[in-house]
Formats: sequence, structure tokens, C-alpha cells
Amino acid sequence: MIRTSILMGIIYSFYFFFLRRETFFQLNRFYLLLGTLTSLLIPFLPTIQIINEPSTGIVRLMEGVTIRANLTDTLHENTPGLINPVIIFYLGGVSWFSLRFITSLAKMGYLYLRFPKTTVNGLKTVVIKGDQTPFTFFNILFTGENDLEVNTINGILAHEMVHIDRWHSLDLILMELVCIVQWFNPFGWLLRAALKIEHEYEADDQVMKKGYSKLAYQKLLFERTTGIHAFALANNFNFSLLRKRIEMMSKNKSKDRVRFKYLLVLPLIVGISLFMMTEGTKASEPNDSIYYKVDVMPEYPGGIEAVRMFIAEHLEYPEVAKKLGLEGRVFVQFVVEKDGSVQNVELVASRIRVKGQEKEFQYKMDEERQPSEYDEGIMALENEALRVTRTIPDFTSPGMQKGKPVKVQYTFPMQFSME
Repeated sequence: MIRTSILMGIIYSFYFFFLRRETFFQLNRFYLLLGTLTSLLIPFLPTIQIINEPSTGIVRLMEGVTIRANLTDTLHENTPGLINPVIIFYLGGVSWFSLRFITSLAKMGYLYLRFPKTTVNGLKTVVIKGDQTPFTFFNILFTGENDLEVNTINGILAHEMVHIDRWHSLDLILMELVCIVQWFNPFGWLLRAALKIEHEYEADDQVMKKGYSKLAYQKLLFERTTGIHAFALANNFNFSLLRKRIEMMSKNKSKDRVRFKYLLVLPLIVGISLFMMTEGTKASEPNDSIYYKVDVMPEYPGGIEAVRMFIAEHLEYPEVAKKLGLEGRVFVQFVVEKDGSVQNVELVASRIRVKGQEKEFQYKMDEERQPSEYDEGIMALENEALRVTRTIPDFTSPGMQKGKPVKVQYTFPMQFSME
């Protein structure tokens, strides 16, 4: 989600500063669609490894386990507790905007079933009673009965046929889905709005190329500035951006040499994509280097989930920690050696708190500890985490980098909870 948001921000910024004032409407439309699709797809492509200096922080953080003092079974934990409300909030937004999308479709379905239909110049038309801003959805025109006058309908048809012929409705459906998934991302909505106005520019431009009077057409636009607001996922004949549309119609056509800007689009997207796809790995000069991401990760019978299950089954809550009301997370680091054995088990960090009291103890590897009455319980939790990790059976095969066995480091969080 974060990578997609960043990509969308870059794509929109390039459009805003370099392309939005140009009259190459089809190229702008292609750029916005390509940029949006790229933003969605790039985060799912395989990462490209680059060489970095060895890291001393927490790397290759595995999914942890939780053991509870008052339960006999061990429960699994995916991520820290803060993530659950975030997921709920995100899914709430997805649900809300999905409902809006479905409601908009249902309203158009209602209009289609409720009002009479006719054919105007070969185009299926739904004639809505009263004053309705004309709009199209795929190959269907929705318009008010007052717009069926000859002088008015000709201009409307000339405009709306461009939306139909160029499949603009498909673009809008795509952008609506993007905005549902990325509802929290302002650049998703900005890209959606930019694509809609490019549709209108393109339709206006084609109307002018067909020989329709510019003055008559602009007069028609002004006359249609009042009326019922049409639907966001339809191609509206009338937009609130009327002034911009008229300015664009009066604007001199961009010179052909300006097209060089669009030549920058492909290297821009490729460069951003490569940047977003890269992921560092440990330096490989010495033969005993330790990696956290390799071509082939170490294999364990049943996979990494089986490692978690092993720890969950053997981890016990120290009695001294229970009596002191201590709970929290202990991070343990280990290395899968070239022969598959688990070695170099170390404590990376621990965050222990006293249940029911405003006391918390945070320690990192090699950090000096301040004496406290809870030292015995804290060390009991840490030692239990270390003990279980040291009993993990050997992996069946080591990690492989460029066809050679290498050491791979993991960090495993263990949660102790009094509840």
C-alpha cells in the first residue's frame, strides 16, 4: 500500500507539473492509465537484491507467537496489537467506498429500468423526466427530455459519442476500483479527477474537429451548467470544471516538439519501478558473511510456520515472571548455518512491562541495564526465549546465494501475556 501510494504521488506530480497544460489529450490519458496500473502492479513484482553493508539492527523479522499465563494453549500473533485497529479502519473505508460504488451503479440501473428508452441517431437513449445533466455509461446515453430538441441533442451526441467510442467508461470503472482500494491515498483521487478532465478535453477536441461551431458548442455548455448532478463513474456532459474546458478549447495546440516530454515517461516509470523493487542484502565479500535475504531461503520441514509451531509448543511462562506480573515481547536472533544448524542464538531486544502498573523496561543487545526489583522475572522471560530457540532442530537445507550455501539470520519475537 505504501509503495503504491508513493508511486501514485510521483506519477501525478509529473502529470501536474509537465503534462496537464498540453493539448495531447490521448497521450495524457494513456500516461495516467499506464501510471496508475504501474503503481498497482510494481509492488507485487519480485524484489531485486543489491549489496549493502552488514546490518546490526533487527532483520528478517519472522511472525511471532504469543504465550498466555492463564491459558494452556499458545496463541499466534501476526503483528503488534496496533495493526488490528489499522486494518479495521482500512477495511471500513473500503466497505464505505464500495457501498458508494455499488449505490451509483444501482442508481443508473434504476434510471434505466424506470424511464422510457428510445434510439437517437442509432444510440440507445434513456429519456429521464425533467432536467437531467446528460451522461453516458458505456454505450447508453442518459438525458433529460428537454434535451431532445434538435439543436441541443446534436451537440450532446457529438460529445457523448466520443466517450462511447473511446471506452472512457472503462477507464472510470478502473479508477473507481483503484480509489476503493487506495481510498486513504489523495493521489488516487487526484489521478481519477485528472483522467476525467482529460476525457472531457478529448471529447471537446473531437467535437471541434468534426466541424461543430465552437461558439455554438460553448453556448451549449453554458446552458447546461444547471441541472441535476450526474454520477461520478459516468461520463458527464457537464462538469464543474467548465471554465477549464473552455480555456482548453481556446488554447493553441501544443507544438510537436513538446512531445519529447512523453519520451521521459517510460524511463521515469522504469526508473521508479527499479528503485521500488530493490531490496538490500548483506555484503558478500567475506566467506562468513551473514545474509537476511538470499536467492533460496533455508528450508525447514513444514516451512517457517513449523518453526513457529515448535517454539509455541515448547515455550513456557516462567513462574517468577507470573508472580511479578511481567509481560511483554522478547526478540531473539539466530543464524541458520551453511550446514542447516541453528547457531548464534542471541537476545536482540526485550520490552517488558508490569501488568497493572505504569512501569516498562526496554533493553537492547549489549545495553547497560538499570537494577530493579523485577530483574529476576525479566531475565527469566529472556532466558526462556533463548532456551527454546536453542532447541530448534536443524533446517534440512541452508540458504543459497548465487548457487552457494550461506548463513541466513532471522529475528523471532515472542510475546508473553498475562491475559
